[in-house]
Amino acid sequence: MKARTRLKDSKKLHELDIFSDLNEHQVDIIIDEMDHIVRFKGQEICHQHDDSDSFYVIVNGAAVITVDVLKKKEIEEKGKEKEKQNEKQTEKEKEEKLEDEESSRPEQFEVGRVDTLGFVGEAALLEHGLRTATVTVSSDKCDLLRLKRSNFLKIIDMNGATFKDKRGKDHKSVIEKLKAKKMERTQSNRRQIEERRNSMQIRINSTSKNTDERSLFS
Repeated sequence: MKARTRLKDSKKLHELDIFSDLNEHQVDIIIDEMDHIVRFKGQEICHQHDDSDSFYVIVNGAAVITVDVLKKKEIEEKGKEKEKQNEKQTEKEKEEKLEDEESSRPEQFEVGRVDTLGFVGEAALLEHGLRTATVTVSSDKCDLLRLKRSNFLKIIDMNGATFKDKRGKDHKSVIEKLKAKKMERTQSNRRQIEERRNSMQIRINSTSKNTDERSLFS
């Protein structure tokens, strides 16, 4: 209750682009449906591949956004034809490769950060699906307000025009802004992951080439 009251009094939620065209009463309707949660450093706010059912606004604190990326062994599989050419693997190299294969935790790659008044989980308000990223608290403490999808749908049922209609000739509706933000993040994540994979593939190819050259002159 105190966190919601402070947020109302501060008018800070109006600073979020997705809610900037709403009036005070309309924003307060949203805040009233949010609940306050606290997470501490290293704790996850949400996890990739889990059910996406909530939208979060950081009232105070910071968090890092990460996504799963292909492990080195998975990238190597794409170029295994080249690896087959190198039949002179040492026992140590074979053991290291086996250790890689036994590793079950996906590698995490940072794609963004959010701090005070930042938000994550906008996709949960638009459709039912799975989380596309993991968000982990990076500050000592993080105060958040959470809006569950079920509560948002209830707000839509009662105040549909507030969120679906445009707020003026040159202004998008809240739903349109949420969709735009979702698309922006999706494209950014894909671009960064692809750049990461390409970079790893170049390193793997370079390592394979150097190994081949050493084999020729050994």
